[in-house]
Order: sequence, then C-alpha cells, then structure tokens
Amino acid sequence: GELSSFSCYGNATVHVAAPGSQIYSSAPGNSYKYLSGTSMATPHVSGLAALVWTYRPQLSMQQVKQIILDSVEKYSTLEGKMTTGGLVNAKNALETAWAFEPPQPPKHAPRAIQFVDEDPGVGVYSGVVTITAASDESDIEYYRVYCVSKAGFQLQPLG
Repeated sequence: GELSSFSCYGNATVHVAAPGSQIYSSAPGNSYKYLSGTSMATPHVSGLAALVWTYRPQLSMQQVKQIILDSVEKYSTLEGKMTTGGLVNAKNALETAWAFEPPQPPKHAPRAIQFVDEDPGVGVYSGVVTITAASDESDIEYYRVYCVSKAGFQLQPLG
C-alpha cells in the first residue's frame, strides 16, 4: 500500500495504484529482468481490464472502468493521493463484475440508423448520425451510437 518514490499521484488526476516496483518483465534480447516505473504499473491495470472484460464481455468500457475503481483495496497510505485511495485488486474486480448488471438493449429498435462519414481519414470518424426513432419508445431512455472497430471492439460512444 505504499507508493514508490517515482509514482505519479494526484487526488483529481490519478484513479488507482498498481504494482510498479521490481516487476519481473520481458526485456530485449529474449531475456527477463526486474524493472520499476509507471510503465510496469500500467500493464497491471490494463491487464485487469482485459481480465474483467474476458470474464463478462457484455459489459461496456465504462462499466469495466467503474468495476476497477469500485473494487480497489483501500489503504490509508493512499488516501488523498488518488481518487479511489486504493490498489487494484483482481479478486475484488471479478467479484464486482459478477454482480454488475450489463446494459440491456431495448426491445423496440430504431427503424433506421444512418451515418455519413465526413472525414474518411484513418483513425478519425466525424460525421452526422441520423436515427429514425422506433414507433414505440416506451422502453427507450435515450439513443447512443457506438462505433465498432474492424476487430469488433467497441470504440468511444457518440452522443
């Protein structure tokens, strides 16, 4: 529960702590060595996100993030140094993910969706989305458009 001397912290800018000192990692030349730094801590958090998403693939990216934030192991030494005051915890995250309710699609789908891409550049999407609403919107709270990569991964939602 202690931060390393090189750790980044900020109650409004850093969300979680993760192991980052003396991490046994792969190195150039087909070898391994102990390394320290934020570059060693970041894979713990992204790996946990991948683990949660593999366990519950129907969860949204926002839900996976919220699960990681809600499942940290709190330490008094981390309070005030990051928004959660805690260290990532895979067991807690998987238990939280198990109970988390994934988003459910409405029964009444929109009649049509059209997207006109105004910037066809690679890695850029910009344009106009036109949604023809469902004739019965009784179970629809709002419309949100998700872009999906060619690999099938959900990108940042629009709207």
